[in-house]
Amino acid sequence: SLLSANRQIPLSIFGHLHHDGWVLLRPSDVHALAVRVGRIPANAPAPNRADDVPFHAHLYAPSVTPSQGNNPGIRRFTLAQDGASKWLVGDYNQYFLDIERAYFMNKTALTLGYSISDHLRPTEVKIGLGPVAFTTLAMQMASNARIYAEWSMRHEVYSSLKQHQYLCAMMHSSREQYNQCVATYGGAAMM
Repeated sequence: SLLSANRQIPLSIFGHLHHDGWVLLRPSDVHALAVRVGRIPANAPAPNRADDVPFHAHLYAPSVTPSQGNNPGIRRFTLAQDGASKWLVGDYNQYFLDIERAYFMNKTALTLGYSISDHLRPTEVKIGLGPVAFTTLAMQMASNARIYAEWSMRHEVYSSLKQHQYLCAMMHSSREQYNQCVATYGGAAMM
């Protein structure tokens, strides 16, 4: 099944979304999708709340093509070996090309924007990037205004979404859970 296969693959990497972030996938998201496409009946039991923890992360990145005011970006991933045969994404460096600076100085150069390991605790880096690391980072951003401000400044979040909408979108991939998350905070910041 999709759920059991994705428990073996903790991270998917996507590009070309013109902004930086991730979405966490939970068993309830898979259940909702299966109901929506008719793979299971609408009255099929949903996962209980205790078991509805993220098991997969969709990591997305800025694209090379500028859009919506962002600078082009590329990522360089570092792989780490866990045991004899398992490889994990251990870190990544996000590089940006400052278009305005390149235009006025007539010189192009990629600049390191950040390393994701700068935002994570050493134990999270050691287990590799995946749902645990990104859940922890999202929860830190939700409860600490300084961490969120640093993230949004460093990552050039060009978005009309308010903080709680941005974080809810990263933490919940299903429309129902996103709406519930946004409603919980009632338009106020998550702090």
